[in-house]
Amino acid sequence: MKHQPIVNPHARIGQIVKKTKAEEKDELIATTKIQVLEKYGQSKKTTKARTYNASGLPEEEEEKGGFQLEEKVDKKSVGVKLLENGFM
Repeated sequence: MKHQPIVNPHARIGQIVKKTKAEEKDELIATTKIQVLEKYGQSKKTTKARTYNASGLPEEEEEKGGFQLEEKVDKKSVGVKLLENGFM
């Protein structure tokens, strides 16, 4: 009957070189940067550059009609709007 060779698991410990605190810190920072870029970097890649027209609005908003300013708000204009909507 043939026996398997005996493997001492503790014999490998001496071969592993311990890292210094600075090396551990650098390695941790590098892995964290990679993880952050993988997680949050993708959303930045999907954004497209905006083009602006002469009025200063992005072209997409101009097609939608853009932002329109209403008339100046004072007592008279508020009263008129309330009466138009049916409030007394």
